[in-house]
Amino acid sequence: MDRELRSTHFHVRWTKKAVFDWRPFETGHEALEHALQFARPAELFSIEEVLSTHCTMCRAKAATGD
Repeated sequence: MDRELRSTHFHVRWTKKAVFDWRPFETGHEALEHALQFARPAELFSIEEVLSTHCTMCRAKAATGD
């Protein structure tokens, strides 16, 4: 069975910071687990679903070569 291609992926957005977690995640659950592992006490975040072909976060990361 062929694996279905995903048209979206997920990023963590840290609240009150101008910082995204640039790492893309295939599922919202993976993004949530990552955020919970790295969140500081009382630090807030959201999980954002992003259309893969229009992801400004991934394009910006690729442009810097990081």
